[in-house]
Amino acid sequence: MQAEITQIEIQTPEQSTLLYLAWFVVKLAGFGVGLGTPIRIHGVTMPSDGSHRALARPVARVLIFSIIVMGTIVSNAVLAAGKPTLGWIEWGWLQPGHIKIKTKLDTGAKTSSIDATDIEAFKRNGDEWVRFRIPLAARPDDTNQPRDLHLERKVRRITKIKDHERKSALRYVVKLRLCIGGRTFLTPMTLADRGRFNYPLLLGRSALKKLAVVDAAKTFTASRSCPKPAPYRED
Repeated sequence: MQAEITQIEIQTPEQSTLLYLAWFVVKLAGFGVGLGTPIRIHGVTMPSDGSHRALARPVARVLIFSIIVMGTIVSNAVLAAGKPTLGWIEWGWLQPGHIKIKTKLDTGAKTSSIDATDIEAFKRNGDEWVRFRIPLAARPDDTNQPRDLHLERKVRRITKIKDHERKSALRYVVKLRLCIGGRTFLTPMTLADRGRFNYPLLLGRSALKKLAVVDAAKTFTASRSCPKPAPYRED
C-alpha cells in the first residue's frame, strides 16, 4: 500500500527552511507525522526511508550550533544575574593603607595593571620579590593619598605585554588587595609606568569576571566606602 503524501503549500524559501527544520525534528522525535509518511515541501518530497539522513546532516549541524549559542547566552545571563553592575570608572580602595584610587574597569584588557615606578627586584627567603613606588602625589584628582606609596611584594610571574605602539616589554606580576563596591578581593596586577595614562589603576577581565558587570554608559556607581580588611600577608 502506497503511503499517503501530506501536501503543504509553501510560498517562500524561508517557509520551506522552517518547515524542513520542523519535519526533521518530527522525524527524530518519532511523533506527529508517521515515520512512513513522506512530506512534500516546496515541490520536493521528503522521503520516508533512510535516504533523508544525508539531507538532515547540515540541518543537524545548525541545530547543534543553535543549542550551543543559546546555552552560552543563558549561562552568561545566569552568571551576570548574581553580579552587581559597575561603571567603567569607579573608586577603589587599595590595601594596605585603605587608599582611595581612581580605577578604570576595562573589559578590553585581560590583565590588570597599576602605575608603578622605581621597580627593583630582590631575593627574600629564596623567592623573587620586588619593591616599587606607586606615584600618587602627582595625581591629586585620582586619590586621597598626598604621598607616594612604597610597597614590597612577592613576584607571581613575569609576563610579556605589548603596548599601543606594538612594542613588547617584560612586566612583573604581583598580587594586590583592592576593594570596589564593598567587595574586597586579591588580584594579580602587572607593574607598569602608567604616567601617560589617565588612570593609575586598570582592572582587566581576569579580575572583573567574578566581580561585576561593566556598564560603559555609567561612572562612579559603586558605594563610596569599603570596610578595612585584615592586614594582608604574602603566602
